[in-house]
Amino acid sequence: MKNRALILTLLLGTLLAGSALQARAREVININRNWRFFSNSHTSDNATMVNLPHTWNRDALGGHNDYYRGIGNYIKDIKVPAEWRGKRVFIRFGAAGDAANLAVNGRHVGEHRGGFTGFTFELTPYLRFGETNSIWVIVNNSPQMDVLPTAGDHNVYGGLYRDVELIVTEQSVIRASEGGIRLVQKAVSSERAAVDAVIRIDGQPAGEPRGHHAAPRYDLLPGLALPRAGLGHRHGDDPDRTGVPDAVERRGKPLPL
Repeated sequence: MKNRALILTLLLGTLLAGSALQARAREVININRNWRFFSNSHTSDNATMVNLPHTWNRDALGGHNDYYRGIGNYIKDIKVPAEWRGKRVFIRFGAAGDAANLAVNGRHVGEHRGGFTGFTFELTPYLRFGETNSIWVIVNNSPQMDVLPTAGDHNVYGGLYRDVELIVTEQSVIRASEGGIRLVQKAVSSERAAVDAVIRIDGQPAGEPRGHHAAPRYDLLPGLALPRAGLGHRHGDDPDRTGVPDAVERRGKPLPL
């Protein structure tokens, strides 16, 4: 019991220290308030002011099968401080139902398809620092054969229905989505679990000239031990299974943060 308490105390201290370092390394700004919303049957002149989380399918809650499935537009103007020049700026969406396209200052940034997962885009090359910038999110919940669910008796709500945040970082950042920080199991028993922490770092290394683009760096923190108590497993999993899965996906371009 004493050993378990000591391990939990050390883990808590590590997490608190990591949180303090993250607080100094990045600034997270919630931008849920004051979005202009309009559907494709209207123009931005007819937009209504909404706060996030938001869905345009409140009529579906009443059991109406003919609720609107189509495109909704969200627009927000944001003043980007000149002091952010030289930093990196990202936008993180908790989710968008079901597909979303992002444009900043009239330029297309990217698309996310799937209504149940968060996603991140880097805004740095699209921003005008020291000026007001326009963020336009085009969300679509119309039936699409490559976006689940394609069938079923549940409603498919459209909208930005989770938080949206701006994240301001230094040039070098930890990728916290798509494998940025991964705990890779080494051994699991009924008493304890041993894992390696694989940290994926993206950006300009310290001391490199500006404009230098480095390949992602992978740092390994071996031997983190966790007590078995409190570690759940899904029905059908083997809690005594050992082995290390492929630790790092080196192909593709996972989004930062």
